[in-house]
Amino acid sequence: VISVYDYGNPSDIRLVKKFAAADFGYDGSTALKTCDEAGKSGLMLSPHGTGSSAASGRVYHFLTGTGQLAIFDIDTETPTVKLLQTSGTGGASVKDMPGGRFMVVPQRGPRELHQKADGAPCQIGQLAVIDAVTEQIAAQLPVFYGEPTCRSSLAGTPQERAALQYAMPSPDGRTVFVQVGALYAPPSAAPSSSMVAVFDLSDPYRPAQLPSIPIGAGDGTRDHAISGDGKLLIVPNSLDNSVSVIDVAKRDVVGTFATVAKPHRVVTFGEQTGPSKPVGPATLAAK
Repeated sequence: VISVYDYGNPSDIRLVKKFAAADFGYDGSTALKTCDEAGKSGLMLSPHGTGSSAASGRVYHFLTGTGQLAIFDIDTETPTVKLLQTSGTGGASVKDMPGGRFMVVPQRGPRELHQKADGAPCQIGQLAVIDAVTEQIAAQLPVFYGEPTCRSSLAGTPQERAALQYAMPSPDGRTVFVQVGALYAPPSAAPSSSMVAVFDLSDPYRPAQLPSIPIGAGDGTRDHAISGDGKLLIVPNSLDNSVSVIDVAKRDVVGTFATVAKPHRVVTFGEQTGPSKPVGPATLAAK
C-alpha cells in the first residue's frame, strides 16, 4: 500500500519498509477488513496525499477510501504506523500549517451528491484538522460551495461535482485557502467550479468557513501557488484560459490575465522572494 524510502544518499536510494494492507489491520478476516482496490469484495484504501510535520517529525498519508490518516514514525530503525479515523472520505491533499503543530486534510465527503452522498444540500466535503503533536482530530468542518450559508441543492448544476482539492495556508497560519475543482461530468451539465474556499484557522480546534473567493471557471484538478513573499495566491482557470491573482491578506482577486489554453499547473519566482514551491533545507559548508 505504502513504502518508505531512505534517500539521504540520492545515488543510493534504499527501500526501508513496505507497508501492506495487513499492516493497517486489513487482514482479510471480514469484508470490512479486506483491502480490494476494485471496491467489490472489500474496501478501497486508495492512499492519496501526504505531508510532514516539523513539530512531530511524523509523516502523514491519507487513505481516501476509508477516511483514515496513516501517521508514520520514520525515524525509528523500523518505521511504524498509527491510524487515525476521520468521518470523511476522498481527497488529494495533506498540508502542514506553519510550525507543523496542525495538519489540514480537505476531504470530498460527506457531500450532497456522489461520494456516499450523506451530506447536507450544497455540501462539497469537509475540512479535517489534525493536531500532529497529540495525534488526535482537532476538528471536522462541513464545507459548502460558495457561501458558508449555502443550502441550495447543486443537483443538475455544473457544480454538482465540485470537490475540495489542494490546501494552502497563509504565512501566519490563520487562514487556509482550498482549491475547489470539478471532477467528472454530471448527466445534465459539464463540470465547472469558480471558487476558492477560505477558512479561518486562528483557533484550529474551532475552524470556520469564510465566504469563498470567486475566480475564473475551471474543471478537473486545480493547482495553485503562493508567491515567495506570501502575499499573492495564483490560481489557473482551465475553462477560461486565464490565471487569477488573489491578495492573501484581503482575500480578494486583484488581477486576472490570459494565458495558455487549459492551464492546470503554476509556480512563481521573484528575484527578491524566490520560488513558490519548497526548495528544501539549506546547508552551509564549514570554512
